[in-house]
This record gives sequence, C-alpha cells and structure tokens, in this order.
Amino acid sequence: MKERAILAISHSNYIINSAGTEKCIRDIENLLNKEGIYYIQIFPVRFKNCIGVYFKKKFRGIYSYSDIIGLLQKYKIDLIGIHIHHLLYHNLHNIINLLKELNLPITYFVHDYYAICSNYNLINSSGNYCGMSFPNKKKCANCSYYATSIYKHKEFENFFKTLANLIYKIITPSQFVATAWQNVYPIHTNKILIRNHLVPSRQNCIITNKKNTKLRIAYCGAKANAKGFMEWEKLILENKEKFEFFYLGTDKNKEKNVTNIYVNNVLQGSNAMTNALIQNHIDVVFLWSTWPETYCYVYYEASMANCIIITNTISGNVANEVEKVGNGFIFDSLQDLQDNINNKSFHNAVLDIYKNNILIPKQYSANESLDGLLFETNKDKIKYPKRFCTKKVLLSYCYAIKHKLRLY
Repeated sequence: MKERAILAISHSNYIINSAGTEKCIRDIENLLNKEGIYYIQIFPVRFKNCIGVYFKKKFRGIYSYSDIIGLLQKYKIDLIGIHIHHLLYHNLHNIINLLKELNLPITYFVHDYYAICSNYNLINSSGNYCGMSFPNKKKCANCSYYATSIYKHKEFENFFKTLANLIYKIITPSQFVATAWQNVYPIHTNKILIRNHLVPSRQNCIITNKKNTKLRIAYCGAKANAKGFMEWEKLILENKEKFEFFYLGTDKNKEKNVTNIYVNNVLQGSNAMTNALIQNHIDVVFLWSTWPETYCYVYYEASMANCIIITNTISGNVANEVEKVGNGFIFDSLQDLQDNINNKSFHNAVLDIYKNNILIPKQYSANESLDGLLFETNKDKIKYPKRFCTKKVLLSYCYAIKHKLRLY
C-alpha cells in the first residue's frame, strides 16, 4: 500500500535547526501526520547540486534532484502535492524541471523576501533596510547584492510564470506580508491565503506577579544584526548598571553584563522560549528587528510570558502586533529608545501594565487549520516512468556523522 505524502522543499535541515521556518515546517508536518499524510523533505547540501532527503522524519541520505521520482517509487509514495517553504541555495533550474515533471499542485509559503531580493531580509550591504521593491539601479547601484539580486529576480519571474498553472496557494503568515506580496507579485493576488503560524485559544495565560527590583530585559534567539543585535549591545553598554540583561537562545558565546540562558525549541519543545521567559521573570523583550518581519514567533512567545515588547517602526509584523494589542513600545530609532528608557514615565508605564492587569495575554498554539495545505484529489493519478535512485553513500555518511544523525 502506498503512503500519501507531500514534497516539502526548504533551504535547511528542519529536524536539527531551530529557526522560525523550520518550526513552521515541523508544526505543519505534525498536523498532516494526523491526516495520514507525511512530508518527504528535500534541502540543499551545497555540493554539486545535491540535496538531503527526509521521509517520515528520518534522514534518508544525499541524492540528486533527478533521483526524486526514483525515491517516490522506492518508498512507495503517493505524492499528492508540493509545499515550497524556501528556495535559498537551491538550483531554480533543477527545481522548475522537477516540478514540471511532477505536475502537481504547489503551495508556496512566504517566510521572508527571498523572491524579491537575494538578501532575503531586504537589508542592503550598508546594513540598512532598503524598501519593499524589486532591485533596480536607482536603489541598488551601490549595493554589493545588486548583481546577484537582478539575476535572482529574473529567475523568480521565470519561476512564477512557468509554474503559474500549478500554483494552488500563496500562504503568508500575516496580513502585513500579504499586503506587501500583493504589491510586488500582483499576478497571484487571488491565490493569497493568510495563515498565522500560531492562533490564540480561548484560554488566557497565567499572569506571573513580577517584583523585580530592576527591570529585566531580554534578547531572544539568533544573535544577528537583522534581529537588532548591534543595537542590543549598544543598549547594554549605555545601561549596564540600570537594568538586568538576559540572553535566551542557542548561542553559547557569553557577553559581559548579561545572564545567558540556553533555549532550544528543537531539544526542549515548542514552548521552550515562553517557559524560559517565565522562569527568569523577564519584564521586557527587546525585538529590534531592522527589517519587516513577516511573522516573528518570539513576539507571540514573549506575549504568552506577559512580557512587554520594545521594537521599532521598521519591524513589520512585530510593530503591527504591538500597535494592535498595546503590549509594548514602538520607537523611531535607538536614540529615541535611549532617550525614553531611563525616564520615570517609561518605568511607570511598564509597572502599570502589571499592576492593573491591563494586558491579559492569550495562550497561543500551532494553527491546526488545513486550509491551503491539502489539494483537490486528482481523478487520474499521474504515472511516472520507472526510475532508479542512487544514494551518494560517502556524502550521506559524512553528513550524518557531522550532524549526529542516523542514516536510514
């Protein structure tokens, strides 16, 4: 009997990486498993157009793109559709040829802006956000990403044009990015579906009574400039005696004047960040993304821990949510934050939220809606010619050993 499955295309090994895209993939796979549907996931290993393959959450080895149909036959898979989560590092020519041959409906997930610019967070080589538009000479002439982005833009135009009839849905995680996508790719406006990664339940979170003598401010997740890490370091330098600073994430490099807490949602579970924020009585979370976040899991994890959010006007969905919910402060610049954070009025505003229970944080859980994830059943099953697949044995074992995986 054949196993029903969806081919998931992504840019990384979703089993061992703990970023937002990988978390989304794991949540969707768990949801599909309840319906008796599995993911066969492929990701680039950046060696002569090779890809790593997972099926039923087990590492199956390193193969070529041309081996995919042979793998479907080897594992007796009834493929019902395609989920494209990310195309970074993939060879788009190979991907297009594969998808044309498979001839199955495609759901494309917008996790960032890679289909707009090769630097997927729209930050130019000077380190500044450069706007929600395709690369052009006027905007990008002095940017080192310009040449690559022009080439990549043409590739994506060809990608969406060639596969237009196969694209079933474009899924965005927020209204913010849905609006942005409509402006740059109006051709697929009628196919856009907003599907939040997390949804609020009717149950409220338990509010912890925070009585810290100093405000505790935390930076959560990857130490990346696009996430505001440079601004975080400046904030610590200027205020190291006034606040208690915490870092929560997987980076093991310890900073001065910061309490480091190891948090990994792969090893510790999907609620690891929220639990760590609660256990360490964090008052404020610094979410200073310097690009328009399409979603940002940490915002919702911090909200469930009853933390106040500090962000800026550029941060996309983070700023949108803070403005809508009222659970934080939006500043125009780091200097604006520095000018306000030491004011008594800022401290009083934070304390008033706790004292008066102005905010009753909602409990969030993984979205269990199947909208856009499943496809209409084809009456006529596609029959592919008999194919063989050849595992790259040495590469497979080297990769498995390096990442401490079992090879099946």
